[in-house]
Amino acid sequence: MQSPQITLKPGVSTSEFWIVVVSGLLLTAQAALSLVDVAWAMGGVTILGLVYTSIRGRLKSIHAQTAADQIKAQINNAPPPSNVIPFKAEP
Repeated sequence: MQSPQITLKPGVSTSEFWIVVVSGLLLTAQAALSLVDVAWAMGGVTILGLVYTSIRGRLKSIHAQTAADQIKAQINNAPPPSNVIPFKAEP
C-alpha cells in the first residue's frame, strides 16, 4: 500500500504564517501605543518566530522523511538493471 503524496505549501500561503505576522504586528502596535512594555512585545515577537520556525521545520522534516520513504520503496520494488553483469567469484 502506497502512502498518499503529501504536499508542502510555501510558508507565505499557510495560515500559521499569517497568524504569526498579524500577532507580531498587533504586539508591535501595542508597544508603539504604550499599551505594553517594549520588552514584552519584543519577547512575544521572538517567541512567535521561534514557534513558527519550529512548527515549519517539523513539517518540512516529516515531508522529507515521507519523500525518502517513497523513494526507498520505489528502489526496493524496482527490477534489477538489465545491463549489469553478475559478479562471479573465481575459485
